[in-house]
Amino acid sequence: MEVTDDLQSEVEDGMLKLANGKSVPVMTNCAALRDPEKTRSLGLPVLKGEIGGREVDVMRDTGCEGVVVRKQLVDASQLTGECCLLLRIDNTALLAQKAVISLRTPFLSGEVKAL
Repeated sequence: MEVTDDLQSEVEDGMLKLANGKSVPVMTNCAALRDPEKTRSLGLPVLKGEIGGREVDVMRDTGCEGVVVRKQLVDASQLTGECCLLLRIDNTALLAQKAVISLRTPFLSGEVKAL
């Protein structure tokens, strides 16, 4: 595989092929940002929600393919043992664990799979 600045162009059918021939699942187009103030400064829609009984700030990213939460909001018992590569909007990658969580937000409520 050629080295590219755009990792998303290397994703096919939700999988990123590694140099050793194996493939890993990947979630693309995620606007996950480390700094909540940066998110607010970009004018992205942030509202209050609840994860596991804890109040959280929730951002709706219409281009993201799934749910992403901070690891501090996930109990070890919720982890599935699976991982997925997360390609953030700034073209950086993060290996994230999968979990099944319960949430209540203005955008989505119920039990969901999350990274």
